Amino acid sequence: MTLNQPGGNALRRIMTDPALASSGISAELAGVRSIKITRNGRFLGIWRQTVGSFDWYPAGYNQAQLRVPTPDQVARYMIAALAPGSAS
Repeated sequence: MTLNQPGGNALRRIMTDPALASSGISAELAGVRSIKITRNGRFLGIWRQTVGSFDWYPAGYNQAQLRVPTPDQVARYMIAALAPGSAS
């Protein structure tokens, strides 16, 4: 996956979101269709691009716990669930 493909767009959105950056959340490519998410160096999980969606595999899970259809929804979930003050 490159930054010009749909998963890359999600990565770009996550990497440039001020709310996520200020909370210590970072994203990096972890494979052809995977985005690794960490907070202050602690592994939180992986987003995997599938046909028509993105699947969230939190740390410790071997099955997806969430599926969203767009990169924007990936970023929205990250802000809602992982930013400071969230339930996570």
